[in-house]
This record gives sequence, structure tokens and C-alpha cells, in this order.
Amino acid sequence: DRVDMLAHHLVEAITYGRAAGGDVADLVPRASAALREAGARAWALGTAASALVFFERARDVDPAAGEDPYLLLRLGRALALTRAQGAEELDRAVALLADSDPATAAEAEITRGEVVWQRGDQKSAFTYFDRAATRVEDLPVSPQKAFVVGQAARFLSLAGRDRESLELSERAIVMAEELGDRPLLGDALNTRGVSRSHLGEPGWDADLERSIEIALETNSIFVLRAFINLGSTLAATAGDIPRSEKVLREGLTLAETLGVRLGLRWFRSN
Repeated sequence: DRVDMLAHHLVEAITYGRAAGGDVADLVPRASAALREAGARAWALGTAASALVFFERARDVDPAAGEDPYLLLRLGRALALTRAQGAEELDRAVALLADSDPATAAEAEITRGEVVWQRGDQKSAFTYFDRAATRVEDLPVSPQKAFVVGQAARFLSLAGRDRESLELSERAIVMAEELGDRPLLGDALNTRGVSRSHLGEPGWDADLERSIEIALETNSIFVLRAFINLGSTLAATAGDIPRSEKVLREGLTLAETLGVRLGLRWFRSN
């Protein structure tokens, strides 16, 4: 890929230039920007582990970039998704963006709550979830708002608050459709499908199946969640153990391919 190659050559030039005692100051921001672009492309292709490597290198090459809230958010989200880490980066992003970009601050904050959730502290996690939801409540529709509302719905479902989750997931679906954001649409459908299954409402299987289709078609970063929720729900709601096992094994193979350690933990525990 051209972006990856550019980043590689710039980093190499900095390394050799520094070793030779040369002035590489003008190359540093260019290399960091190229690494960030490569990371964003990897994220868009659904390869969070690769994106994380690029974002970490972007910060390493240019320490000044470590105070860029948008890089901190990208780094924090990649750490949260792959390792259930990133608390420091996400906290800093929230603080830096709270006044200037509340929608993106909310995106960082709800992801920060997920890091807490993954450690088993549901009560503390909801402090972050609720704050993030409040930040976007009166804001216009945006990808950040749709993401926050969709994730708030997801965690309400995981907490057993499925009627509330269903209401929010419907809102997230409407926003994603309005934005034409198919990855967000697929993830919101996934949450609605899980809540419908818990409430005994029809249509859960169609939602979950469509969620996987969209995730695979768009190389969505949410694809592993789509597999694990369909597999788990097929067993718990439909009692279809053979098909559940097939879906979960497919998801496990994908998690291994993508190198997502946290995803591997989810599938192996199921």
C-alpha cells in the first residue's frame, strides 16, 4: 500500500538521519502524519491490531503528537478494542476535547467506559456511559453521536436493561441510515437483535444475520461482536447448538486472523 510504504520510508529516513547526526526535524511531522493515515486505513479495513501499531509508532516518532486529542482517541479506541486498555489516552482525549468538540469527547468517554466494563466494574462503567450520552443528547446527528447512542444501547442490553436498549438502538439505526454509515448500522442492528431475543420479540435472527452481512461487506471493526452475539443467541434463544458452534468457530478464526486478543478471549470463553 502506498501510504504504508511512504510511512515506512519516512521512518527509515529519520532513523538513518539521526544515526548520522543529521537534522530530521522537518521529516518528523510528515512521518507521524503518514503513520496516522496508515492507521486510519487499517482501522477502516477492520484490522484494529494493525491500526494500533501505526498509531503507536506515530506517537513514538513525534512525541508532540501525544497531545493531539484525535490521535489519542484513535490510539485509545484501538487499545480498548484489542487489549481492553487505553484508559490514559482516552481520559486525556476527553479532557482536551470536552469544550471544543463535545461529540468526539463523548466518543472517547464511552470507549473509556468500555475499558472499565471489560474489567468487570459495571457500576463505574455506567458513570462514563451516562456522561457520554448526556454530552451528545442535544447535538445534531453525526457519526460520533450515532456511535455513542449505539454503544449506550449495547451496554444497556449487556446490563439486562433491554427495553431501554431497544429504544436507543432504534435511534442509532435511524441515525446510521440517515448518515449512510453502514458499519454503525450493522452494529446497531446487532444490539437490537440481542435485545429483541432477550425480550422474546420477533426479528432478532434477521437483525443478527444482517449485522454479520454488513460487517463482512464493509470490513467493519465490529465484525467480531456480530459473530459472537449471533453464536451466543442461537444457543441461548433458539437452542441451535450445532449452528451456534459453527458461527462461533468462524468468529474465532477471524479473531485469530485479525490478531485481536480481546476477541480471542470472548470466543474461547464461549
